[in-house]
Amino acid sequence: MKYIVILFTALLTGCSQEWKGFVYPNKNDLTKHIELGTFDSLEKCRNTALNLMSKLGDRSKQDYECGLNCRPMKNLDGTSDMSICEKTER
Repeated sequence: MKYIVILFTALLTGCSQEWKGFVYPNKNDLTKHIELGTFDSLEKCRNTALNLMSKLGDRSKQDYECGLNCRPMKNLDGTSDMSICEKTER
């Protein structure tokens, strides 16, 4: 019975996908970004990022990324201004 619970838990966590979107208005300065929120698919994240970039103007100066299952990265002082993601896609 214990193995069934472990397997079931592994399957549930392996199937959950939460994509977090980021747009960088200036692709040469990745410290300044706009967080788009979370999405249940990469496609929704991409579409939202591209729509915002179109509204911001010249897309050649911008960039975006979508991160899978991101979590905050804690600074030494306990604050969090960055995320660590399992993987990132465009």
